[in-house]
Amino acid sequence: MPKTSQVLLGLACVLVVLAGATYALILLSEKTGSQVAVAILGVAGALVGAAYQFRLAKEKEAEARLFSEKQKVYSELITTIFSLFQNFSPTDENEITRRLFHIRTSLIIWGSFETLKCLDALSVLDTEHERNPLKWGIKKQAELFAAIRKDLGHKDPINAGLEIAIGIIKGDERDNVRSQILS
Repeated sequence: MPKTSQVLLGLACVLVVLAGATYALILLSEKTGSQVAVAILGVAGALVGAAYQFRLAKEKEAEARLFSEKQKVYSELITTIFSLFQNFSPTDENEITRRLFHIRTSLIIWGSFETLKCLDALSVLDTEHERNPLKWGIKKQAELFAAIRKDLGHKDPINAGLEIAIGIIKGDERDNVRSQILS
C-alpha cells in the first residue's frame, strides 16, 4: 500500500475513534458529571500520547538498525565499483563477479528496490552502450549512486549522482565527460 494511502487510512481511523470517544464522553458526562469526564479525558490523552511516542521510538530504532546494514552493503558495492575503474584486469573477473553476486544478495535483504533496479541496469547492455560505453557507464552509475544516497536519507540536488560518478574519472577528463552526458 502506498505511503499516502496509509497516512489517509490512519487519519480516517483516528477521526472515527475521536468521534466515538467524543460521543462516549458526552454520554458519560451526562450520567456522572463533567469532572469525571474531564478526568477520563486527561488519562486517555496521556495514554494516546505515550503510545504514539513509543511507536515513534520503535520506528527510529528499526531505521537505525537498517541504516547500519545498508551502509555496510552500499560501502562494499561502491568500493567494488571504484576498484573496477582503478585496476581491473581480466584475471579479476571471477573475483569481481563473486563479490557483485554477494553484494546483490545483501541488497535483496537490506537495499531499496530502486537500488536493485539500478544495479541490474548496469548489467544490461543497450545500443547507447555500443555507441559510447563511457557515457553509458557513468549515467548508469550516477543513477545507482543517486538511488543509494536517497535510500540512506540524503536530500541531494539534481545531478548529484552524476557528479559522484564523474569523480571516478581523472580530473582533466571530467569536464569533457560531464558535457557529453548532459548534452
